[in-house]
Amino acid sequence: HPDRLNNPFEMVAYSGKSLLTAKDVENDVLSANKINAIKKMTGNDLLSCEQKHSNFRIQARGCFNIIITGNGDLTLNYGSSRDAFKRRMLWIDCVVPENFRRINNFDDVLMSEEGEGILAWAIEGAKKLLAIGGKIIKSKEQNDAIEYLLDESNPIDSFVKQCVSVETDYSVTSAQIVEMFYKFANQ
Repeated sequence: HPDRLNNPFEMVAYSGKSLLTAKDVENDVLSANKINAIKKMTGNDLLSCEQKHSNFRIQARGCFNIIITGNGDLTLNYGSSRDAFKRRMLWIDCVVPENFRRINNFDDVLMSEEGEGILAWAIEGAKKLLAIGGKIIKSKEQNDAIEYLLDESNPIDSFVKQCVSVETDYSVTSAQIVEMFYKFANQ
């Protein structure tokens, strides 16, 4: 659970794992204290692990792949680690089409009708990924989506970087800056 990521007792549960998931998370799952733990868990850092009712401690390497899913718009409180998260993230926005029709027990339907094809597709994807060293190459669209998420998570910094410059022959009031920021944020 994301709320327990900084707990050394929780880390023991991840020992020997390579893929972690957090499903249907709250929008603040990537808040300041949690995001630092996720950064360590995906950045090859040493993590302290401890078993309950024991003095046995181990160091584990933070080389996890983490999949996070949620229904709302996530915001990241990434502090000074923007570039680190830009490198680590793969953002996939799943949009429900207007003509969406719910299929009961869809997982069962998929497995009975498409199970072999899904497995073959996954194996082919794994082969391709292993052939390029296990690193996913992000498309321009994926990089743009990540930039958008990071910008949206820290709109003031984004506004300053994109819209404010130093001019010697021009002045602006605080009210004008605030108005320009609101227009920027609404876009």
